[in-house]
Amino acid sequence: MKNNMMKEKFGVEGMTCSGCERIIEKKVSKLPGVTKVSTDFRTGKGSITYDKSAVSREDIMAEMKDCGYVCSFGEGKKTSPYAGISILLGALIVLGGAYVLAAPRIEGLIPSVDQNTSLILLFIVGLFTGFHCVAMCGGFVVSYTTKSAAEGKAGFNLGSHAAYAVGKTLSYTVIGATFGFIGSFFTFTPFLRGAAAILAGAFLVIFGLSMLDAFSQLRRFRLKTPSVMQKLTYKWMGNNSNPLIIGLLNGLMIACGPLQAMYLLAAASGSAYLGGLYLMAFGLGTLPLLVGFGVVTSLVSAQFTHKILKFSGVFVVILGLIMLNRGLTLTGTGYDLSSIVAVASASTAIPEASATSQQPSYQEIRMDVTAEGWSPDSFVLQKGVPVKWVINVKELTNCNKAIQVPKLGLYFNLKQGVQTIEFTPNESGVIPWSCWMGMIPGRFIVKDDAVAAGANPIAAEPFKTQNPPAGQNPANPAPTTTIAAQPTVQVLPADPSSPSNYQEIRMDVTASGFSPNKFVLKRGVPVKWIINGKQLTGCNSAIKVPSLGLQFNVKEGLQTIEFTPNDAGTIQWSCWMGMLRGVFVVQDDTSNVAAALNTVQVPQGGSCGGGGGGCGCGMMR
Repeated sequence: MKNNMMKEKFGVEGMTCSGCERIIEKKVSKLPGVTKVSTDFRTGKGSITYDKSAVSREDIMAEMKDCGYVCSFGEGKKTSPYAGISILLGALIVLGGAYVLAAPRIEGLIPSVDQNTSLILLFIVGLFTGFHCVAMCGGFVVSYTTKSAAEGKAGFNLGSHAAYAVGKTLSYTVIGATFGFIGSFFTFTPFLRGAAAILAGAFLVIFGLSMLDAFSQLRRFRLKTPSVMQKLTYKWMGNNSNPLIIGLLNGLMIACGPLQAMYLLAAASGSAYLGGLYLMAFGLGTLPLLVGFGVVTSLVSAQFTHKILKFSGVFVVILGLIMLNRGLTLTGTGYDLSSIVAVASASTAIPEASATSQQPSYQEIRMDVTAEGWSPDSFVLQKGVPVKWVINVKELTNCNKAIQVPKLGLYFNLKQGVQTIEFTPNESGVIPWSCWMGMIPGRFIVKDDAVAAGANPIAAEPFKTQNPPAGQNPANPAPTTTIAAQPTVQVLPADPSSPSNYQEIRMDVTASGFSPNKFVLKRGVPVKWIINGKQLTGCNSAIKVPSLGLQFNVKEGLQTIEFTPNDAGTIQWSCWMGMLRGVFVVQDDTSNVAAALNTVQVPQGGSCGGGGGGCGCGMMR
């Protein structure tokens, strides 16, 4: 007997994830004479110990073929050393062309729903990774459908499949909410949200290429479920034929590449609600193929399933590229597809709009905001000349409700009506910007001189601070907002007919924090918040005022942020990490500043080298 025992190594083609290891080991170990079998997804190799008098190599290879895998003993199938390079180049050409042609159209069909991506996109990702779910978890579906058949029930038992669907969706949603809750303890700037989307997109691209089974080296880039947790999960699922329990345990399969990407997005959302929503959409996308697997399993061979799996891998890569591109747009680095195309075509193409200016003191650009996006979405600007970006919001949606310009440290909410954003482009090149989700991009093309910028002197009404029209309540001014973010102070001309056009507050930013960090403001009167960045650190480099929809980077030197406090009460603000904090006390009567300051305390934050201090009031101008 011992003389008949053989231990051999073999190669396996067709594995797409670590779940394939278990499928092969479970099926082959049932063959007579097989005492031990192990496989490694990362290397695509395995070993087997068997009695050659009871089972042959051909039997083993046939069993693996029935599972959809190709087995080769010994050295295995030899391939040309240039085969990987040719496959890689071919894949890059095909996928690159497919992305350029298909991605804009796919993105245009996906409505905006949440922070980094959309629920429809996540549902589609789940749909195309459903074949992977069939390969990894299909056996568990078969387990409860087999039990239904043994009990004399129909092959498609609606109750069992519905219980499994509810269990799996609930499991994904709860774990997604958990990751979102954990993420809520961190402040995700637009750059960090973009980085998370880039990482999630990269996960999907790597997983999609792995599904194509062309680049075995990519299999090493994965997060593996702890062995103890993996064994317990498989044991519970294998010993339990209750579809609801099996569905609930599905959420623990964290070795799944797409699931890892979704958990990352959930954490980056910084919200338990959004995190749960992300995973619910993804989980629902995986259900159609997985639930239907119990019915079609007898109609579709394993080999055909793996061919479909490879085909769906192409779409997973494209969807991953879309998500990755949106992440690049959110970071504002200028490396997203739209910005790269703009840079490449800047010297030959004529953008939609150039700045107009009445005098060299500033250049004015105008843009409409509708449900379709920005019009125009590309502008030519002159370097070093202040810009007045007049935005007319006609139709506001969940996606276009906020704009971010990371390179300029601008992040602001849009409101119905007209508002003006001010900044100075100090460097030539392309400045990308987008909606807060990174789905609707735009760009500024900054030129060194007015001739290159193509700015024609067209008469434009000089910008000035307006008093409220007669009969209008000053506490509810017309929907016009000005937010200035230039490195030098620009005092807008006051209306001589009113000595109280705006109130000015000044604050220093040092390594110790903000000084002062508490101000008294008059309700309904525009504020000029002049910030002097003296010593910048990683913590005080950005400020957020959530209730005003403001989030901006602090720069060395002076800059002015403008807003209007329309409601009495307290407005809390902080550094981007929430460690250094401050407050605005908004009142109708600011005659007694000391009493107003004593009514409120600055919320305690963490330690970031100091907390700032002091207080101040708005100086009426």
